[in-house]
Amino acid sequence: MRVPAAEDPALDWGALAATVATTDLVVAMRYHAIAAAALAERPIIAIAYEPKVAALAADLGIPAIAVDAPDLGATLAEHARAVVAGTPPSPPDPAALADLRQRAWSALRSALLD
Repeated sequence: MRVPAAEDPALDWGALAATVATTDLVVAMRYHAIAAAALAERPIIAIAYEPKVAALAADLGIPAIAVDAPDLGATLAEHARAVVAGTPPSPPDPAALADLRQRAWSALRSALLD
């Protein structure tokens, strides 16, 4: 399993998308890492440190764990064991991902045209 260095300053959007596309499981707490993994249709566990991360996870139908959850480590270990056993969490819901894409394009159009 490849573990990318998330703190790498050279990791732009293209590099992030390419990196997550090759992973068995993405564990992320940053919004854009979750979005990139969702676009790559990879299984994701969101570490919810902000409401926007929890909301994105809910929108995509992926598991989210609160950053201050007492069982955070145990839950992540359970998910890692599931990946090794060949049963990773489901990737994002395709309909939810399509809806998210549509909302993003609408927001971008509004920002550029208004």
